[in-house]
Amino acid sequence: MIQKAIRCLDQEDVFKLITKFHDKVLTFIHDPNGNHVIQRSIEVMSEFSKTAADSGDPDLASSLSDKMQFIIDDIVANVDALSTHRYGCRVVQRAIEHCVDEQKSAVLESIVSSHEMLAKDQYGNYVIQQVLSCGGQAGQDAILEMLTKDGALLTMSKHKYASNVVEAVLVHGMPGVKEKMLEEMLKVSSLNNT
Repeated sequence: MIQKAIRCLDQEDVFKLITKFHDKVLTFIHDPNGNHVIQRSIEVMSEFSKTAADSGDPDLASSLSDKMQFIIDDIVANVDALSTHRYGCRVVQRAIEHCVDEQKSAVLESIVSSHEMLAKDQYGNYVIQQVLSCGGQAGQDAILEMLTKDGALLTMSKHKYASNVVEAVLVHGMPGVKEKMLEEMLKVSSLNNT
């Protein structure tokens, strides 16, 4: 019901509803049903903010994104634990996918410090794949650097979960990133042939 309400109510009523989530965000995220409520809140409030910005009202856009900042703050403060959690990883992915640029950047910056650990995690690899898909050039560069240092590409390619990240680089990587991956693959291939 709460998800439906968030999807159907106007901006002010959605804001009134999500303010009830203060100090309960992590509880919601860890719940099999509650995590969907937080995901929907991120999607809808971000959409409200982007629509206001597109309509030429930057003050309203900023105000709307500020109203859900408490959710983003909890995500950023707990990004490692959430990214490696069955339900939390979904919420982190929605933040990367939907948040306005400033909020998305905060989430991405918190992920970068532990992206190698996340790439090898059962749930964290999905977060890293989302960074590759929606995180922009900086996110892709950080992941590419991780994959190409000290022969990590071969190790990551053989890893049960990290191999999904390697594949995602090839699918979602920008042309320059794909070229660097190919160069690294050729290096690994030539080393194995000698």
